[in-house]
Amino acid sequence: MSLSLAYADNWHARSPSDVLVELGTGRQGLSAGEATARLATIGRNTIPRAAATPAWRILLRQCRGVVVALLGAALSAAWFMAERADAAAIGGVLVLNVVLGFVMELRSRRAVESLTLLETHHATVIRGGVRLEIDARDLVPGDVIALEAGQSVPADARMIGGEVRANESILTGESVPVSKRPVLRIAPAAPLPDRATMVYAGTMIAAGSAVAVVVRQVRQPSLGRSAAWWPPP
Repeated sequence: MSLSLAYADNWHARSPSDVLVELGTGRQGLSAGEATARLATIGRNTIPRAAATPAWRILLRQCRGVVVALLGAALSAAWFMAERADAAAIGGVLVLNVVLGFVMELRSRRAVESLTLLETHHATVIRGGVRLEIDARDLVPGDVIALEAGQSVPADARMIGGEVRANESILTGESVPVSKRPVLRIAPAAPLPDRATMVYAGTMIAAGSAVAVVVRQVRQPSLGRSAAWWPPP
């Protein structure tokens, strides 16, 4: 089936039947062949991992910055002119700039690496009407997944049946689990915390059971962005 090439960020506002049609799937899920074809086209449901950068390389990069070069030139000029106090002050600023830059970049890299901890290893998927346990990395948009209390949501998905309460504190900061149902009238421009027809990757199902259709892989989750991953541009 040919899918629309338009991006969408209104899955939460559309009816379950419209979402299923748009994603070229149904309540019985994708066929095994279609799921395999989509996986080959768009890749696995996993956060891309960049090669680890050694701390010394990060420090070296900080020392090569434009600001560091200017401060170094000013330090040299002050020292050459025998302005020892000025040289010391500039040297202190130079060291502080390098240290702060190093610490901030190191922390940001560790924060990105920690996102991989949100990935779910296993998922219950319905393919061709058969319920299967699969590697969550093999989920594709259009897959119908089953969710139970205690499970982590493996990908952003639109509710199509059942009802659950989900802990979305990682997204919204709200510690109280929120109700998720498939049939609600929600405005297309509703903020993420109000999108009660959606469940999001990395959040936890606190109670209930449901089925939902995957609309985004974890490589483009709502943790930081809201563009749909399928269909591809």
